[in-house]
Amino acid sequence: YTIKVLKHKRQSLLAFFAGVLIGICDIVLLKVEDIYISSLLFSLALAVIIKKGLPLYTGLIGSKIKRAKTNPGMQKYLVQILVSNWLGCLTTFFLVLFVQPKHFFILVLGKAALKFSFSPFYILVSSLFCGICVHTAVNLKDKLILILVVMTFILCDFRHCIAEVPLLLLHFDIRSLIKFLLIVLGNSAGAGFANYFLAKK
Repeated sequence: YTIKVLKHKRQSLLAFFAGVLIGICDIVLLKVEDIYISSLLFSLALAVIIKKGLPLYTGLIGSKIKRAKTNPGMQKYLVQILVSNWLGCLTTFFLVLFVQPKHFFILVLGKAALKFSFSPFYILVSSLFCGICVHTAVNLKDKLILILVVMTFILCDFRHCIAEVPLLLLHFDIRSLIKFLLIVLGNSAGAGFANYFLAKK
């Protein structure tokens, strides 16, 4: 039992660190004006996550979703990873945001409002394709494909349920929460869809 608890704690810590990396890249997207450069830099987070095998919800859910339907233990594990990813991302994002000048904070508030101004259908579709992109990058484990896939989902404004959790808190209301849950749903469904075609038969 003790060993099992320790394994769960370690997975949570690793997932937290994966979230920290995503949070750093969130700041990069806001700080670097050139979207091509910032999208390229964002791929570094996913590269480290894949190389070190860090648990990231959007990288795991595609291959686990079928098992999770009938396995409460797997459901609990995926929620654990998702929450730990969120906490890591939020911690990094708000620590960095706290030490920024006021004009940057105003910029971020505007970005958050813009992100959640789109229709629920747009957000669902864009998050679906983000799930496909991330699962493809994680599944194929090819550096060039990873860079191209990450740049693609950033440039296309596909929505990622870890990267956008800080923006939810900055623009929190019931409509934004519903839209954010659609991002989680879309990422999960997109990853499951990609896994159907990419998984080894």
